[in-house]
Amino acid sequence: MTTAEVGVDRGLQAERTIMSWTRTSIAVGANGLLVAGRDLVSHPDEWIGLRWAIGALAAVLAIAIYIAGRRRARDLTRRPLPRPVAAPRLMACTGVAITLLGVALLTSATL
Repeated sequence: MTTAEVGVDRGLQAERTIMSWTRTSIAVGANGLLVAGRDLVSHPDEWIGLRWAIGALAAVLAIAIYIAGRRRARDLTRRPLPRPVAAPRLMACTGVAITLLGVALLTSATL
């Protein structure tokens, strides 16, 4: 018998996971774009390479967060679970990366 025949409810955990990781990646990417293009309209001749570097870093981080979220959601839909569901190292690395990016974004915004 398959899980569909038994009527096992997989719940919405995977869907909530993908939505939260996607929201986080969009927020990180949008903030990077805002800082990188902050003076695009008002002062196009005063672009600072540091802002572009931080914007590119934010884009890379946003893509990495999105990919990590997709993998987490895929893992949560499998039954039985292939490995422990908790990922403390991934969560800690993501938190540290977002915090460091936030500090870099704030620093570059004051330039």
